[in-house]
Parts: sequence; C-alpha cells; structure tokens
Amino acid sequence: MNQGHNMAADHWALATLIFEMIAGYTPFYVKGMDQITLYRFVVKGEFNFPPRLFTHEAQAFIKKVLVGDPRKRLGSLAGGLSDLFNDPWFKSIDFAALRRRELQAPWVPTIRDPLDPSKFDSWDHVKVKNKGDYPRLSPRAQALFKDF
Repeated sequence: MNQGHNMAADHWALATLIFEMIAGYTPFYVKGMDQITLYRFVVKGEFNFPPRLFTHEAQAFIKKVLVGDPRKRLGSLAGGLSDLFNDPWFKSIDFAALRRRELQAPWVPTIRDPLDPSKFDSWDHVKVKNKGDYPRLSPRAQALFKDF
C-alpha cells in the first residue's frame, strides 16, 4: 500500500509463518487465485482457518496479529512487544531461558553436512528457464542492443 513499514510488518510475518507451519500453506492464498485477488485478500486480512488444525489460542493469536491496520496489530498496541510475549499462544515458552539458549529444540533434524538440502522440498519438477528456451534474435533485432 506504499505506506512504509515498521516492526508491525515483522509481527505480521510471524503470524503468517505460524499459520503456514500449522496448516502447511499461506493463510491468504486459495488455489487458482490470481495475484491481484491474493493482494486484495492480504490487504483486507481475509483468511480462514482449516477445521480442527488450530488450537483456540493459535487462532486467537493469529487473528490479533493479522490485522490490516498495523496500528491495531498485536505488538503495536500500548503493551508493545510484551503483548506478543505474554499472549496465551506463547504461555509454555520461557523467553528468558530461550534468550540464554537453555531450551532444547523440540526436533533436531539429522543432516549430513551444513549444505545438506534433504529436509527441503524438491524443486526438480520446476522447469529452469535459460537462454536455450528463447528464440535467437535476428541480426536486425540484435543490432538494437549493440551498445547496451
């Protein structure tokens, strides 16, 4: 919306990430949707929770953060960041222990080396666009780019 952004954009991204981690897809996209419709859904904050995947606390947190007006978004209100940290969604997290790196990760993936991509989705099905996919320019058309 060309209005700039502040930390409220990070809060929005956090809620979107939480939604995606639980549901497995972004909150605003619907199959077959074009980019303009997606943009409108994001701006209006229109999304639905899939049945039975989200706890009441998760839904409440996401609804309070995915608010179109950044000034009305959880984390941007009078309580600031403490509103986020004190939300019931995070009740089981000891943030002081987290900052001190005292908490154990709930799941640690097994990897072969630092560059092991095995825990990421395969993108092998995506056709790579390269210059071989495009017809060669005619000499006349190529001449237009002579000094470019």
